[in-house]
Amino acid sequence: MPDLIAAQRKPSESLSLSLIGSPSARLDGVALDLPPSKKARALLAYLAATQQPQRRERLISLFWSDAESGREGLRWTLSRLRRALEPDGVLRIDADRDTVAIRESAASCDLWLIRQIAKITPAASSTATLLAAAGLPDGDFLEGLDLPDCYEFRLWCTAERETLRRTMAAILATLCDRLGASEQALPYARRRVVLEPTEECAHIALVRMLTALGRLREAQTHIDAARQQFEAAGLPPPYKLIRLWAAQDSAPRPVIELARRPARQRVQFCTTSDHVRIAYAVSGEGPRIVKAANWYSHLEHDLENPIWQHLLSTLAQDRQLIRYDRRGCGLSDRATRKFGFDDSLRDLEAVGGLFADQPFDLVGFCSGGAMAAAYAARHPHHVRRLVLIGSAAIGWRWRGETARATNEHMIALTRQGWALENPAFRQVFTSLMFPDANYDQSRWFNELQRISAEPDTAATLMEAFGDYDVTPLLSQVQCPTLVLHNRDDAMVPAEFGRQFAAGIPNAQFITLPGRNHLTLENEPAWAKLKAEIEGFLAG
Repeated sequence: MPDLIAAQRKPSESLSLSLIGSPSARLDGVALDLPPSKKARALLAYLAATQQPQRRERLISLFWSDAESGREGLRWTLSRLRRALEPDGVLRIDADRDTVAIRESAASCDLWLIRQIAKITPAASSTATLLAAAGLPDGDFLEGLDLPDCYEFRLWCTAERETLRRTMAAILATLCDRLGASEQALPYARRRVVLEPTEECAHIALVRMLTALGRLREAQTHIDAARQQFEAAGLPPPYKLIRLWAAQDSAPRPVIELARRPARQRVQFCTTSDHVRIAYAVSGEGPRIVKAANWYSHLEHDLENPIWQHLLSTLAQDRQLIRYDRRGCGLSDRATRKFGFDDSLRDLEAVGGLFADQPFDLVGFCSGGAMAAAYAARHPHHVRRLVLIGSAAIGWRWRGETARATNEHMIALTRQGWALENPAFRQVFTSLMFPDANYDQSRWFNELQRISAEPDTAATLMEAFGDYDVTPLLSQVQCPTLVLHNRDDAMVPAEFGRQFAAGIPNAQFITLPGRNHLTLENEPAWAKLKAEIEGFLAG
């Protein structure tokens, strides 16, 4: 296992930066007086955390409201940072006319060690490396450093904080496995529970360790506290934890059914009316159900993705599931530059037309819902039943100022950081779409974004999603329709799902508890969502 500690060792005169907790800097072990300006500290943190040269224009747009004052502000801030970080005359900030960067050869940073572990995974890291990471001070990323007027910086900080939390939880879990039930491991097990308060597996690991160490009273106290914590969060009781402690417990126990992976798929290709090659996959046998493509996808990786693998498995249960990658994504043609709503609808028409010898069920979630509804309106004889999940009939430009500002910032982030190996930029999307995703779910979704589409394609698709409006077509949808929406969805508020259903004749609208864009398998609402879909499609 690689030892990453050596990568953090620098000469004694090197700069040591701490971004976990309140940002600080040391030189040869002596604390440096950083500028009191929050903006200066935020700029230093951004340069250190991104680990790459940043264009001056980018830094100005990130921290200042206009270019003219930003240029002068950036020069002033850099001079203050250099005065603080280079008292011995050693150059530690590289700056030319175009870019600014931290000179990594003359610096070290606590966050870099966490990043290196995440890159190779905690399981592949040495125990010494994990102990070094676990020995870092407790605290949030850039704790207390908030810039209310710098929206993009706040989004970036949110993503970094969530990534750090999940990575540290995985490091602590791996370390506990390595050290076994011991007094040395116990503080790490306790700390993991603090980072993952609603992850039952973290509580189980701690209670097992406490029991093995003979701390029975503490174990019982922790179980009682965990039950109260889950109840306060609106979650079902931690039944596995309760059964672990008392096998005779007579409390009702839910039956947890693990999602089955869809049967082996056959990947084939078809061509749209404007000559774009589209990859589609067919799996299973039975009545046909077609899934409209959402923002991005990858036929080969979606089946393993814990974000929506459970939904795909449900759709494929005793059915023939047809999926496809939209143009520019996954296995489909990436050379095209035509990504408008009508262009994406041509992709669905090309695939749907192959199976239109008999009516099929059609499902769309996220941005795929509007396409599915438009297809059902234009081709009423092709669609037997329509299911729309977490969707809106109008693009984000028509959903109010907050949605416009959020998506415009997202597009800027996409063009800059989508393809980077560091997932921090993509974690912004993951955190907004799936705020309750666990570590594995977040990692999968971050990686799916990177491999599904090129940065410019992803950004262009986002822009296209802002302009559509299928409202005039909704009255033409003739098939029975089920519209499902999570009540506290931040990406597409439930009100837009309600409006979607109101425009379709005889559509049924159901809200579910939850704030994720799509209900995850480990959420209490998944059982209800699954039952509603299966009951509706059985009709």
